[in-house]
Amino acid sequence: MKKIQISPRDLVMLCVLALGLIVFIFLAVNQWMQFTKAVEDLKLEEERSELLSQDKEYLQQLMEKEDVLLERMAYLEKMMPGDKGTIKLIDYLNELLVIGNFHALQLDTLELVEAEGYYAVPVKIVFEGEYERIMLFLKELRYGSRPIKIVEFILSRNDAQPSRVQCEVLAHGFMDGIEK
Repeated sequence: MKKIQISPRDLVMLCVLALGLIVFIFLAVNQWMQFTKAVEDLKLEEERSELLSQDKEYLQQLMEKEDVLLERMAYLEKMMPGDKGTIKLIDYLNELLVIGNFHALQLDTLELVEAEGYYAVPVKIVFEGEYERIMLFLKELRYGSRPIKIVEFILSRNDAQPSRVQCEVLAHGFMDGIEK
């Protein structure tokens, strides 16, 4: 067998060529990774662009329905008590209903009535419970921590459950003009 002799010059050339090939492969892989990242970024931007265009269409639809939405918002604001005093009153009455173990059927505020220096908040309460507890509830309304006046009171028997009665109360809670 014949031994191949490599000259030092050929060895240097071979090392330079191998090093160049390694650098070329490294640069090619690096470029490929940057290219795939750019493609992913492009897809992400296209998705964001699509979402933005959908949002823009939705906003345009909302702007076209602005009058209807404003009417709906005004209706909902009218349905919900917007003042802190009324909310405190409803919370207080709800707490009394829970303490009395009543089944609340209705608890609604009606239109505020302005009087001299204060506001009356009419509240309609319909609930079911035991007669003795209803009497305690009415006593709490009269002598409790909030000023409440019972304007109307209807008590009816529950034929399905004789131990329970249905009570319908129209009461006025009071608050000064500051709380409104």
